[in-house]
Amino acid sequence: MEIVHHSRYILYFEEARLDAMQQLGFGYERLMEMGLASPVTGISCEYIQPARYPDVLDIQILLREYDGVRFCFAYEVKRHSDQVLLCRGETRHCLIGKAGLPVRIRTHYPEIHSLMLRWLDESAQSQSSAR
Repeated sequence: MEIVHHSRYILYFEEARLDAMQQLGFGYERLMEMGLASPVTGISCEYIQPARYPDVLDIQILLREYDGVRFCFAYEVKRHSDQVLLCRGETRHCLIGKAGLPVRIRTHYPEIHSLMLRWLDESAQSQSSAR
């Protein structure tokens, strides 16, 4: 009964988030070059059914909230073979500068702000079409 350990889902969330951010053009390396980091300020995870080795998993990530400073991602982890929902969760973030203080994305990084607004809109459209 090779069940995937519950801590792995948090790593899956992170991998999905880093990949999505990279695809949008502001990956981790770019943020570091800009003197920014994106710490996790909160996290939740609801385990519905266990994944088992060697299941292949699909992870959907949506930008649920964005207010110009803070943002929240929502995740769903499904087994690829039957699309059964195994886990759902969210992570909360902000961007911090070199001083370790939150920055106003809307004001200081308008390019990232525009990308976040686009992502928020795409996420909302994706959620409404899934219903």
